[in-house]
Amino acid sequence: MKEAKPEWYVRLKRGPFEGNVFDSELQREVEARAQSGQSGRTGKTRRTGRTRLNIRAVSLGAAAVLLIVLAALATSGRPFDSGRQASIGGGGEEESTISFGYAMDQLRLGMTQEEVLQALGDDSVGLSVRRDFPQEHREDPNDMSTWSAVDLWRYDFGVRDGYEVRQGNGVDNLEDAFDLDGIRSGEIQAQLIINWRDRKVERVIAKMRSGDGTIGTTRLGPVIEHDAPLAAEEPPEAEPKASDSSPDPELPAPNEGIRAVGSSGAGQFQLRPVKSGDESVQTLGAPSCLGQETDAHFFGDYELFFHRPSGEETVVQSFEQLEMIWKGNETLEFRQLEFADMELFLFLPRYTDCHALEFYAYGVDKATGEASNYTFRDGENDLPYWTTSPQELPKVEDGMLVVEGGRWAGQDGAVRYTFEPVPDKHQLRLADEERIP
Repeated sequence: MKEAKPEWYVRLKRGPFEGNVFDSELQREVEARAQSGQSGRTGKTRRTGRTRLNIRAVSLGAAAVLLIVLAALATSGRPFDSGRQASIGGGGEEESTISFGYAMDQLRLGMTQEEVLQALGDDSVGLSVRRDFPQEHREDPNDMSTWSAVDLWRYDFGVRDGYEVRQGNGVDNLEDAFDLDGIRSGEIQAQLIINWRDRKVERVIAKMRSGDGTIGTTRLGPVIEHDAPLAAEEPPEAEPKASDSSPDPELPAPNEGIRAVGSSGAGQFQLRPVKSGDESVQTLGAPSCLGQETDAHFFGDYELFFHRPSGEETVVQSFEQLEMIWKGNETLEFRQLEFADMELFLFLPRYTDCHALEFYAYGVDKATGEASNYTFRDGENDLPYWTTSPQELPKVEDGMLVVEGGRWAGQDGAVRYTFEPVPDKHQLRLADEERIP
């Protein structure tokens, strides 16, 4: 993704003058004349006592100051600092550098394009397509060729100097957007693709080379069936036999029942599929770091209700294209944590992952019984969810929520986050970050 610099950039870098005309000798001469009140090299003194610099010296001084200002502006506009490691793109010394682990740690579902540019920079390759379908057309979330709009950004990490990254299509099959041969051979350390919906991050898929030469996959957001993480050398499976789309008899019927609950003294959270939706309910089908082949896999639109003993119900949150994976076909239980003034419920749509799990938070006020959706306050940003290590789930310590972040390929250690509950704003405010081995 390293592009040739335009002709004006080369001229600006070389400077406005071919010769070294404003050198240290001329600078000392100008300063001496300014102090003595001389107007030129003849030694004549102006009667007014004011110093006159010749046009050539003034022009040279102004040009030097302008170059300094331009350099300062260029430096201040760079989105990366020197503490971020590894390279994006071709690895040239003029390119910004961050690590793959840092990039994955920064990305969140729902981020705007401006926020991603601020975090990762603009050294990416864009792929997009618009398709015209009949009005009655229905998109299949597992088939990109049915999407009316596809917008992708691809970031390349650790590309060896001189290697030309293969530019695939990717708008029909996301696998085609990756240079798998380059990753497998070690020419590329990793590639990361962002899928946009309405200029916000809808899903993130990344591939990197493992130590044994296979290609690992990690992601955020809804799964696409052909994105399942497989070893690079694993042969493709035979074509499946035609079968009907009826659900497994041991699995719940689509668009019916309750998928997850969280019980408090004031009522119960109930996650239900949208009645008019098109929920998919099936087994995962193949073992991976996302779960076992017999695990239940749910995908669709859902609503989270808070149901009170009186029968009164309120909608706390709505989900679009939510993916859930868990063992067995029993109703999922929210994780419950106790604070002094509230009960906190954590909803983890999946029980395991290659690197990190997303989770959502909900609070019930112990005094009033009010149920609300809690957001995660990170600086000036309110985020709908956070991520946690699959091995170390969030816990309460000294009245604070402590979350150990996930561990990404190429990243040493992890980050432990400490959140302070702010009940009146329905927030969990990030109070501290600690790097842990």
